[in-house]
Amino acid sequence: AESNLQLGNTAQAEEIFARIIQEYPDHPDRYTWRLRQAVALGLEKKHPAAIAVIEPVLSEIRDPELMAEAHYLLGSSRLQLKEYPAAVDSFLASLAANPKWRKADQTYLDLGRAYQASGDAGDAKKAAAAVGQLIEEFPESRILDRAYYRLGEYRYALGEYDKAAEAHSELIERFPKSALVPSALHELGCAQLKRNDAAGAEKTFDRLIGEYPKCNLILPAQYARGMARRQGEKYDLAISDLKAVLASDSDLHRSDAMYILGLCYLGAKKHSEAAETFKKLLTSAPDYAGADDAYYQWAWALSLGGDSAEAARTFALLAEKFPKSKLAEEAHHHVGEYYYGLKDYHRAAVAYYAAMTAA
Repeated sequence: AESNLQLGNTAQAEEIFARIIQEYPDHPDRYTWRLRQAVALGLEKKHPAAIAVIEPVLSEIRDPELMAEAHYLLGSSRLQLKEYPAAVDSFLASLAANPKWRKADQTYLDLGRAYQASGDAGDAKKAAAAVGQLIEEFPESRILDRAYYRLGEYRYALGEYDKAAEAHSELIERFPKSALVPSALHELGCAQLKRNDAAGAEKTFDRLIGEYPKCNLILPAQYARGMARRQGEKYDLAISDLKAVLASDSDLHRSDAMYILGLCYLGAKKHSEAAETFKKLLTSAPDYAGADDAYYQWAWALSLGGDSAEAARTFALLAEKFPKSKLAEEAHHHVGEYYYGLKDYHRAAVAYYAAMTAA
């Protein structure tokens, strides 16, 4: 049974363990066999069956190591079934049974996942605390790189960008050969962006793109580096990055990249290119989440480019399409300014009144 399990023949392993459990119900190793059967079932993604194998004998187990493993396996199956509170309880029970059992470090890591998946800020803090405890209590753990990565993720989710950057930096420095380094570099750069450290973020994304040119994070890294370069007012370099993203076959970040590209053109005072980019965005993605702002930027680019009439029409279109937008008031005001400049005071008054009464 064990040989089949190690060879990946999980269905055969599960069948053999079930048979020997039935044939030798009083054998001293019967609880170990049940746990191995549960492992096989878990690997086959038969998580309810794995739980059903363990739960009936849970109260009979006396060995702390086996008890810790039993609760861990229950937690693992419940985590896969998205029963997150129950998974948390099982992982905590595992650590209570034997806080130093052979997979205690993995238990802390999975406990963090279960807390984070529960979804509220309090559980996110508990997730960070769980992996923090792993790092503190198991400094020689083989999964320490994963612990630092998860810690960075949880700190980022909490808005603690300095601490997130520290965790990812620790992984990169201490475990340079870890397969997680490219992902950690990406996450570090994102945390630096949130801290408004444009130069640091650009340098981090440069390293990711330069040292790992074949990893699957190149496109997100180019997009993020474009954002960093825009943040640092390096508009031409940012434009180059964002064009590379848009030239790819991927739809990843496409609409957002087009929006940021338009902002970069505005920053570079390339107003016609900016207007054309925002127009293209709204044509290709009319349901874009920031469509009201994209209309505003389009109108503003037209205005800066000297096309006041088209700018006024676009501001009016914004106000018509998004009457409850926070930008509607300002859009009406710009329309009023346009007509006032033409000495069309009636239309100007209508637009100013609309601005006064806008949401």
